[in-house]
Amino acid sequence: MLLRKELNWVIAIGVFLSLLVLGFSLARNKPLWNDEVFTQTATIDQISYADLITEGPAAGESNACPLFYAIQKIISDIGRYKTPTDWVNNNWDARDVHSQIFLRIQPVVFMALAIAVMFYYFSRQYSLWAGLYSLAASLSSYMFWLYWAEARPYALWVFLTVLQSVLFLEIIRQKKADPQKWRWLTLIHILLALTTILSLGQIVIVSFLLWLYKEKAFKAYIFLTVLPTCVTLFYSLKVGSRGFYVDGDWSDFIIPCVPWDRLSVIALYGLLLVALAFLGKSRILSLKENIHSDGKAFFVYAVLIILSGLVLLGLFQIREVPGQGNPISIRYFIYLTPVTIMAATLSVVYLLKTVKPYRWLFLNLLSGVIGITLFGFFHNCFWVIKLCQ
Repeated sequence: MLLRKELNWVIAIGVFLSLLVLGFSLARNKPLWNDEVFTQTATIDQISYADLITEGPAAGESNACPLFYAIQKIISDIGRYKTPTDWVNNNWDARDVHSQIFLRIQPVVFMALAIAVMFYYFSRQYSLWAGLYSLAASLSSYMFWLYWAEARPYALWVFLTVLQSVLFLEIIRQKKADPQKWRWLTLIHILLALTTILSLGQIVIVSFLLWLYKEKAFKAYIFLTVLPTCVTLFYSLKVGSRGFYVDGDWSDFIIPCVPWDRLSVIALYGLLLVALAFLGKSRILSLKENIHSDGKAFFVYAVLIILSGLVLLGLFQIREVPGQGNPISIRYFIYLTPVTIMAATLSVVYLLKTVKPYRWLFLNLLSGVIGITLFGFFHNCFWVIKLCQ
């Protein structure tokens, strides 16, 4: 067992280092776009740490929360980065390869960490095949490639969402409460609140499910939920009122973050849970013990997270000003991607585990899962290839 854990560590570190190389290669070949340059010239160069925390980034930023900008400023100060003179003179089209790499250190590292953490967690807690499935799903995710090498807060948001989901899963798995994991989750919730106000939904959902499945005492949620909620509300007041509009329907925003192959696997697992609930005493579906509490709880979590994306889109549509401001982007829904990767991985694990004693059912289900996964992988990779051209 010890050897297996050490091997998982070695493989996970190798995965992380490989992803770093890949991420920096993307950063080197991808020109900076205006939002990245604006962040550096208007926020990182001009605003102090104290003002970042109390007032937020520069007016014109779509995000009012300070964590990403503070980390970016720390990296710039430590590396003694100097903004190119062309940018200072508003010539933002001037290409600077050093800046393309340096300014993207943060997103490249956080995205690589997010993918490596998912791989390590599933390979350690479930099986190497589960870890490889999560890795394949991550590397075929359009949203990951799209925002992997961009000096914006989205990779940080993905990384914190992965940590939040892992801690939620660990708390659900344990029969006896572990105060240390609750404290870590509290820290992650505060960091999420300092990253984006759009994280409020996922903070509330995790807190609700922990109340439902674990701890009923209100005092447990003062720092876990109430404090992060207050932080997001504070920074939401800093956003101001800027016009925006929604260009497209729900599928244009949700499906890039939650591809059909993952939705299909998660839905299939949901059908199995329903079948077990109604037919649990039958001879064929009598293995309720093989569907563990973490699988069911995480399925509910994933469903609520997807619904939160639809609710968020609905709120955008209610408040939109047609033809004014900027269009709503799919990047506001990127948190759906890591959650559904983890949900799909768990779904595959428990689908196969449930029917494993029945060879014919196991082989048919395995063939179906492999077919869906391969189709989704190649379809998503086609998106990625188009993106990288």
